[in-house]
Amino acid sequence: MEPGATPRRHSGPRPARTQLTARKRATDFVGGPSRNFEVRDAIHALSWTEAERSAGKTALGRRAVNYRELGVEQLGSIYEGLLSFEPQIADTPKVLARIGRGQSAIVQVLDAEKVPEGAETLATYDPGTFYLFEASGQRKGSGSYYTARPLAHFVVGETLRPLIQDAAPEDILNLRICDPAMGSGAFLVPAVHQLTEAYGEALAREGELPDHKLDDAERAAYRRLIVERCIYGVDLNPMAVELAKVSLWLTTAAAGKPLSFLDAHLRCGNAVIGAELGSWSGVPAPAQGGRVQRVSAVDDLQDTLFAVEEPDLASLVRVRQALATGPSEDRLQVRAKEKRFERLLEGDDFTRLRSLGDWWVAPFFYTEDLKGNSGQWLASYGALKRGEPLHAHLAHIPAKVRSKVRPFHWEVEFPEVFFDNSGERRPDAGFDAMLGNPPWEGITFKSAEFYGRFDPSYSLLKKKEEKLNRQSELDLLPEVASAREEADRILTGVKSFIKSSGSYRMLYSHGTTFNYYRAFLERELEMLAPGGRIGLVIDSGVISDAATVEHRRELLDRCTIDQFVLCDNTEGLFPIHRSEQFLLLVASKGGSTDPLRFTGDVSKLEHLLDLDRRTLEISRSTIEALDPENLAIPDTRDPSLLDLFNTIYSGKPLFLDPMPNGQWRIEWGRELHLKDDEKAFSVNGAGIPMRDGKDIHQYVHNFAEPIYHLKEGVGDDVLVNRIRKRAKKKTLQGLHRLKGEAELNSPGLRKDVFEVPADHYRPCVRRKARAGDERTLIAAILPPDTALTEMHFFYRSEFDHAANGYRTVLDSRAMVFVVALLNSLTMDFMVRRKVSSTVSKTLMASLPVADVPLDHGPGAEVVRLSGRLTCRTQEFAELADVLEVDCGPLSKAEEGALRAELDARVAHLYGLSAPQLELILSDFRQSADADGSPVRPSEDYKALVREHFARLAG
Repeated sequence: MEPGATPRRHSGPRPARTQLTARKRATDFVGGPSRNFEVRDAIHALSWTEAERSAGKTALGRRAVNYRELGVEQLGSIYEGLLSFEPQIADTPKVLARIGRGQSAIVQVLDAEKVPEGAETLATYDPGTFYLFEASGQRKGSGSYYTARPLAHFVVGETLRPLIQDAAPEDILNLRICDPAMGSGAFLVPAVHQLTEAYGEALAREGELPDHKLDDAERAAYRRLIVERCIYGVDLNPMAVELAKVSLWLTTAAAGKPLSFLDAHLRCGNAVIGAELGSWSGVPAPAQGGRVQRVSAVDDLQDTLFAVEEPDLASLVRVRQALATGPSEDRLQVRAKEKRFERLLEGDDFTRLRSLGDWWVAPFFYTEDLKGNSGQWLASYGALKRGEPLHAHLAHIPAKVRSKVRPFHWEVEFPEVFFDNSGERRPDAGFDAMLGNPPWEGITFKSAEFYGRFDPSYSLLKKKEEKLNRQSELDLLPEVASAREEADRILTGVKSFIKSSGSYRMLYSHGTTFNYYRAFLERELEMLAPGGRIGLVIDSGVISDAATVEHRRELLDRCTIDQFVLCDNTEGLFPIHRSEQFLLLVASKGGSTDPLRFTGDVSKLEHLLDLDRRTLEISRSTIEALDPENLAIPDTRDPSLLDLFNTIYSGKPLFLDPMPNGQWRIEWGRELHLKDDEKAFSVNGAGIPMRDGKDIHQYVHNFAEPIYHLKEGVGDDVLVNRIRKRAKKKTLQGLHRLKGEAELNSPGLRKDVFEVPADHYRPCVRRKARAGDERTLIAAILPPDTALTEMHFFYRSEFDHAANGYRTVLDSRAMVFVVALLNSLTMDFMVRRKVSSTVSKTLMASLPVADVPLDHGPGAEVVRLSGRLTCRTQEFAELADVLEVDCGPLSKAEEGALRAELDARVAHLYGLSAPQLELILSDFRQSADADGSPVRPSEDYKALVREHFARLAG
C-alpha cells in the first residue's frame, strides 16, 4: 500500500458477491457482447444484499439495496471494500476459504493445493477466471479508517461554527475548506450541509430571503454553489477521489440539473510530499554536491524556485476563479468547464510549474540517479523550465515521480487559495479550515500487506521464523524483488523528504521514527490562513508522545484550542483495537492556549452531547511543571487529581529557582564518570570511597558497600582540577583548602581558599529510577571524604568571580530540608508521573518547592526531623552539632516514627487536604521484594502518617 492512504470504514449493507465471474473465463467477456443472463445476474447481484444470519445462525434472507438512499457512510463502506480488494485472474485453481472461527477467522483466496485441513470452502475459481483478492493488512497497514458520521459531524460543526456565525453571504462563499486526506468525503459532505444552512441564514439576515428556512430547491441550489466555491479535497488514491465526487454529487443532486463540476477542487496526490514556491534557496539537499554547487546558477535559484518568465501563476488563478464562479446550470455549461479545465492541465503554465515541482522532489526518491550532482540537477531544471526534454539517462524520472510518488504542489494545484489574480501572494493565503482524519500509520515497511499480495497463504503463517523464511523465498521472484525495491524507495524517499526538505520543522530530534499523522498535522497547520481553523480526528499520540512535543508546543503557543477530546474506544467508536484511544482536536491558528480545556472519559457518541461535565481546565504552568521537556498533557480524568496537582504547584517556586524564604538555591553538579574518569579510581584504590546510586537510599549513605575507591593522589588531583576549572583559575597555588561544616554556615565571602565538594557534607540524588518501585526518588547526604558517580549532587557553595571568593548557597539547614522534601511521599508522587528511567536535571527543575523559613516554625521542624534521620553514624557528628540534633543509630520503629511525622509535615507544608493526602498514600504499595526501602510504605506506616497529619491539621 502506498503511503498517505485515506480514511475508510463502514459496515453497512453491501451488494451480494456474484458468482458470475467464478463460472466464466475472463476471455468470454473480451471481443464480443455478453449474454443476457450474465447482465441479468450482475444486476441481480447488485440489487440484493448477501444473505444474513442471526446470532443463532438462523437464515434471515436477503434485502434489496435502496440506491436512492445511498449516503456517504455507505460509500465509505464501498471505499473500504474496493481498497481492500484487488482484481486478479486465476493462473491456477483457486479456492476462497475460511480458516478459523469467530473474529479471528481469515477469509482468503488460496491456491487449491495450499488450503489447510479443516478450512471451509466458500467458492472455487478455475484457471482464467476473474476473482477479487483481499490484500492482507491493506486497511490496517494504511492506518486509515472511515470516520463514523457522528464523529465527523461533531468535528465539522465545532470547526466551522465560528467562521460562519453572523457571516455575510459573500463571506461564506469565499471560505476555503479542505480535507487533505478526504477518502470518500466523510468530512466534506457535512461541511457542505453546514455551509449551506449558514448561507441561507445569511441571506435571510440581509433580507434576500423571507426567512432562514430553505425549501428543497433553494437548499439544492445553494449546495451546488457551496461545493464549487468552497470545498477542496486531496487524496493519494484515485479511487478515493472518484468516490468523494460521488458523495458530493449525491449531496448536491438537484432535479433537472447536471452533476456539479468538482474536478478542479478534488485532486489526487500525496498531500505531505510536494514543493512550495519560494520555500527553497537552491538545489534540494540530496542533489547537492559537485563543483557547481555554489556558482551563480545556484544563487539565481534563491529568489524563487519556480520563477518562470512566461506564463505565470496569474493565468492559472484567473482560469480557476472563473471555473469556481461560473454557472453550472446545464450540461453544456458543465461540459464547457470540463474542457476548460482540461486545457489548463495540459497548458504550458501548469505543466511546467508541476514538472519543476516534481523535479525538486525527485532527488529524495531517486537518489541513485541524482545524488550529489548539483550541475546535473540544475541543467535538467533549466531544460524543464524551457519545456525541453531531459538527457536520456534521466528522462524516465519525471514520469516515475508523477506515477509512483504523486507529489502534490499545493500552490500549483490550488493557486487561488494562495495568490490573487495578479499572481501576488494573498495576505490571507491559506485555507480557512482544514478538516479530516489523517492516516495514523508509521512510515514503515508492512510485510504482511506486501507479501500477502504475492502469496495469500502468507497471512496464515504465525511464527516469525516461518514468515522470514517465506519472505526470503518470495524475494527471489523477480516481480517481488522489483516491487520491494519500489516500496523501499517510496518509504525511504518519504522519510528523507520529511527530514531534510525543509518543509517540516516539528521533527523529533531524539529518534528516527516517522508517522503520517504527525506530518499531516504540521502540514495542515502550515496551510491555514491567519485565523484559520483545524478540525481533526487524530491519533492520541498528539497528547503525550515525545515525538509530538513540537506539535503540542505549536498548538499551545500559537493556536487557540477549542476542543481537546480524548476518546476511549472501549465501545468501538472507531474501527481500531478497543484498547486504543484517539483525539478530537479543534483549534484556531493564532493566539495561545492557557488553560487547556481537556475532555476525557468519552467512549460513547452520546458523550459528545455532555462534554462540559467531562472537561477540566489544565493550566500551562501545570503542564510545564509536570513535564517541562515534552509538555505531555496529563490524562486527568479525576478532578480531584488535577486539584491535587494545582495545590502542590500553586504559587510555589520550582526546584532550581532561588528560595527567598529559606535563603537557599540549588547549584547542580555531577562528579566522576565511570568511563571518562576511569583513570581516577579502581577496585583496589587506596583513596576515599566512590559511591554510586545503588550504594545509597533515603537518608542512608551506606546502603551498600562501594565497589570503587579513588586512586591515591591521582583521584584527588581530578577532583581538585574540576574545582579549579569551575573557579576559572589557572592555578590554586597559595590558596587554602577549606574544610569543616561550621565554615559553610558562616555568612559572608570566603577568600583565599578553594572548596572541594568531596571535603564536605553534600546532598545527592540517585539518577536511575523507576515509577513502579516502592520509592522512586532517592536522596541522601554523603559525609566528607566521599566521591560519587552515577548520581547528581548539589554544590554547597558557588564561586563569586566578581568578588573573587566563595559564598554558601546551601547551608546545613537548607541541605537537610532539601533532602527531606526529595524523600517525602508528596515529592515522590510527583516524580512518579514524570520519570521513565532517569531522574534528570530537567525533571528536577519541574518540581515545586514549599519555600518556608528554616530557622523557626514548620520549616525548622522539618530540618530537625531530617537532621536526626541523617545523623546516625559518627561520620555525621559534626553536622549533628551544627544542627543541634542527636547523632546515633535508630531502631526501625524510631526511624518509622520520624519518617511518618516528616511525611505528614511536608504534606502540610504543601497545603494538602486529608483527601489529597489519601490520593498520595494510595499511590504507594509495599512490594513483595524483601530488599525494599528502609521504611516501607505499609498500611501501618500510612496510618501513622494520617495520625500525624490529623494532629497538624488541628
